Amino acid sequence: MRGFRNTSILLAVFAIALAACGGTAALPTATTAPPPPGPTEEASPPAPTPLPSPTALMGLFRFEGDDPSQPTVPNGPSDRWDGRYINPGLVLFHQDRFHMLRNGFMNWPGVVSQGYLTSLDGRTWIEEQEAPVLTSESVPYAAPGANVSTGYVDSDGMWVIFFHTVSNTEPSRIGRAHASSPLGPWQIDPEPVLSPGPAGSWDESHLRWPSILQTEAGYVLYYTGVDSSSRTRIGRATSADGQTWTKHDDPTTAEAPFSESDPVHSPEAEWEGRGVDRPIMVLNDLDGWLMLYQGGSNLNQRGLAFSEDGISWTRHPENPILTRELLPKPGTTWDTNLVYHDGTYYWFLEIGSLVATDIYLATHEGPLAP
Repeated sequence: MRGFRNTSILLAVFAIALAACGGTAALPTATTAPPPPGPTEEASPPAPTPLPSPTALMGLFRFEGDDPSQPTVPNGPSDRWDGRYINPGLVLFHQDRFHMLRNGFMNWPGVVSQGYLTSLDGRTWIEEQEAPVLTSESVPYAAPGANVSTGYVDSDGMWVIFFHTVSNTEPSRIGRAHASSPLGPWQIDPEPVLSPGPAGSWDESHLRWPSILQTEAGYVLYYTGVDSSSRTRIGRATSADGQTWTKHDDPTTAEAPFSESDPVHSPEAEWEGRGVDRPIMVLNDLDGWLMLYQGGSNLNQRGLAFSEDGISWTRHPENPILTRELLPKPGTTWDTNLVYHDGTYYWFLEIGSLVATDIYLATHEGPLAP
């Protein structure tokens, strides 16, 4: 389903015709009630497997809800822009509530749209309007998709988001947009803010899944870099204004002398295989610099790493902290996002199958560092 997300999944997508599925109820809407979900169309679901026991959900994170197999944010009606696949996109806490610009799409790669939701507790969400507030059709260099994954609200109240482009034929790049309100209108930067490095470098093929942090010195952006052999590493770039970026360059490293930058997190542990990617960054007084990331070709393996400077990282001894057995239902997890608020971490996960995905919530109170 996910083009560059997983080679085996891409082959599966090209090999079968996906059946749209709208079997979950739509979210409440702030202005008008959404239409009822469409009928479930013919699809051959995988053979059922036993759900994990309640104790299996007790790890560093616990999935929320009386029935953890039910999503926190379901996809929309089957004939709507978000009626098949959704992921949490951008999630942040601002002015007494959570805000989410979730990504919705019917095919991958394909046009990706963003819908706006709010929540007082991170568990119950209200859709502020049925129509998307932004679509990748507005991005001049999307070919054809743009997947939002991070952002912030600046001191002037301006909303700023970052995304990576999605294509089968073009390299993925990182772009930026801003608006005075999450409802838009959104202004897209005419050119990407970060692009792949020169031939032979560790990030020569694609840049994906940006995650931004605001610091006293400015902005720090982490991202996945992909080389020509599809090996993935995590890089870092810095900016004083959030618009002009400089990739991290370690003068003591000679791994690729022709590269314009160096990664800050590369696969080392056995479970990470040949790649680490999908970094999600948090910076707070509880755990300092924290990175949640995926390792290996198994999308259901996630780990934690900690840092004192945002450059050198120490892995959590219990990695991977998420495996397939800990999911609240049989399936796969793709994009996720992590928010820290008032002593609690809120982890929003896209979980589902090649037919459809929804968003689930897992939480953890207190520090994550061992």
